[in-house]
Amino acid sequence: MAENADKVVEIRYHTSWPGTDPMNADNPTDVQARVDYYGVTGVPHLRIDGVVATRSGNNLVTTTEIDARYAIASDVSMELTHDFNDDNSGMMLSLSITNDGSDAYSVASNRLRIAVVEELVTWPFTPGSTSLTEFHAVMKDFVTDVSGMMLPEIAAGETWTESWMVDVPATTYSLFQLGAVAWIQDEQTQSVINAAESHPVELNGDYVDIAAASQVESASFCDETIAPAVTLINNGSVDITEATIAMLANGEIVATENFSGTLAAGASTAYDFSEVARVPGGIEYSFEVTSVNGLQRDADRFNGVTQATFVGSFGEYTSLNETFEGLAFRDAGDFIVEASYGLAFVTVTPAAFGTTANVGNGSPNSMLIDFWGWTTVGDEASLYYGEVDMSVATDPTFTFSYTGASFQTSQDELHLEVSTDCADSWTTLWSGIGADLATQGAINDARYVPTFSSTWVPVEVSLADYVGDANVSFRLRAVSAYGNATYIDNVAIQGISTSNNEIVDQTLASIYPNPINATAMIDLDLAEASEVVLQVSDINGKILDTKSYGLLSGAHTLRYDVDALTSGLYIFNVVAGDVVSPQRVSVIK
Repeated sequence: MAENADKVVEIRYHTSWPGTDPMNADNPTDVQARVDYYGVTGVPHLRIDGVVATRSGNNLVTTTEIDARYAIASDVSMELTHDFNDDNSGMMLSLSITNDGSDAYSVASNRLRIAVVEELVTWPFTPGSTSLTEFHAVMKDFVTDVSGMMLPEIAAGETWTESWMVDVPATTYSLFQLGAVAWIQDEQTQSVINAAESHPVELNGDYVDIAAASQVESASFCDETIAPAVTLINNGSVDITEATIAMLANGEIVATENFSGTLAAGASTAYDFSEVARVPGGIEYSFEVTSVNGLQRDADRFNGVTQATFVGSFGEYTSLNETFEGLAFRDAGDFIVEASYGLAFVTVTPAAFGTTANVGNGSPNSMLIDFWGWTTVGDEASLYYGEVDMSVATDPTFTFSYTGASFQTSQDELHLEVSTDCADSWTTLWSGIGADLATQGAINDARYVPTFSSTWVPVEVSLADYVGDANVSFRLRAVSAYGNATYIDNVAIQGISTSNNEIVDQTLASIYPNPINATAMIDLDLAEASEVVLQVSDINGKILDTKSYGLLSGAHTLRYDVDALTSGLYIFNVVAGDVVSPQRVSVIK
C-alpha cells in the first residue's frame, strides 16, 4: 500500500473483535454499518473496489492487484479539498466531480460517500488488544450519511461541485492529521468508480498544543522508591497559563500536579513529582496532561501523553515455585520481564495454539521465548526473580525445565545468571546455546509447539556458594539469533528454609490494586477451613495492624481499608492456619 500511495485512496474501519479497540469505540455505529455492508467476518480484511484482496500471510494485497484496478479508466474524475474555520473547530470540505466521458453520467445505483479520516494516529502506548501503535487513514465520521448520497446527472464535460461544513470530530487525536476521503461506489457490485482524498492542512490562527516528556530517575531493582519527573513543552502558538498533569502507575492515576504561570510558545518547564514507593515486580509509569488553559482543546492529544516507562522492583522471596498454571495467555506471574519484543517470556496455554494438548512439562501451561517472532539478531530479553532470602538454606538448587527447536542452524541462547548486588552485576550459572538449547531437530517452516512431554529437559544448578546471603537475585536471559522457539517450565528454588514453622505460599492470596489508594482487595481460595488473619507491617517488620476475618473456606474476596496508613511501602501477611502469604504493597494517597 505504502509503495503505491499515488495509486491508492485508503480508508480503514476499526472493529472491536477479536479484542478491544478504542478507535472502534470512537464511532462503532458507522463501522458496524460498513462491516454489514461488506459482510466482513474476520480481520484483517481488505477490499479493492469492493473486491476481496489476496490473503496470504500478512500480505493482504499485491502490487499486481493494485496496478490491475488502477489501469481501469473511470468516466469521472474527482477533486476533494478541505480547510479549517477560524478557531479550528470545523472543517469546510469542497468536492468537484467532472464527467470525462462523452455521455451524461447518471447511474441510479451509484452513491457518493465522504468521510473524515485521521491520516496517521500514533499512540504513545499499545491501545486495546493490539501490539501496534501506528494506524493509517482511520475513519472518524461520515460527512454524507454512511449509506451514501445520490448524485445528480452530470452532462458530458461538465463539473458538479458541492461543499459541506462539519464539526471537527470530538474523538480526533491530532488536528494536524485530519483529512478526508470521497468515493463513488456502485451499490450493486460494491466496486468503486473513482475516489479522491484531501490530505492534512495547516491550522488557522492560534491554537493550543501542549506536549509532555517523562523522566524516571534510574534506580536499583532493590531501591524502595523512585523520583519521577515530567517536562511540559508548549508546541502551540499561544501562551499556556495553566495545566493539570496526572501521573499514572499501571494505568491508574496516583498523583497530580497543577501548572500555573506563563509557558510561552516554544518554551518548556520541568516538574518533579514526589518520590513514589515501588512495588514487587515493578510499575509502568506514564504522565498525561488532562487539561490545559481551562479545558481548551489540545490540538494534539497524544503528544501530551508520555510513553510508559517500566521500573522493575524485586519482590522478596522466601520460596519460589513457578509453574505458570492458573494464568491466561500473556499473563504475568510473580516475576519481572524486560523485553523489546512482545512474546518474550510470556505465559502460553493450549488454547493459545488452538490445541487441547499440554504445552507445559506434564501440565497445560509453560512460558514462551519466541525467537521465531524476533527479527533482530542479538536482541535480548530477561526474566528476573529476586530478592531471594538464602539466609537459611540446605543444599539449595535452582531448577527448571526447557524444550526448544532451532531454525536451520540458528544459535539462540538462554543463560541462567545470579546477582548479589541488586542486578548491578551478573555471574553465569548455566547456558544453553544453539544445538545445546534445542531438544529436537530443526523446524524450519513453523513455530515449534511443545505438545510432546518427552522433549523436555530438566536443569538443576547448585546454589551452595550463596548460602547465608539474604539478598540473591536470578535471571534467565535470552539472546535471539532469529531461530525458532524455546519454552521453560517449573522454575523453582529447592532447599530454602524459613526461620519459623510457617509454610510460605506467595500464591495463597492476590492483593489488588497495587498501588493502593483507599481499599485493598484480597482474593484467596482455601482448600480447607482456616482462620484467616491479615497482619500489616512496615518495611522494617514493625506490626502496624492485625485484622481477623474468622474461619473461612473456599473462595473469598476480602477488603482492607488503608485510611490509617500513610503513603509508603508495607508488608501484608495473609495468614490462613499455618500458611502465610507475604505480599509487598505500596500505598499512594
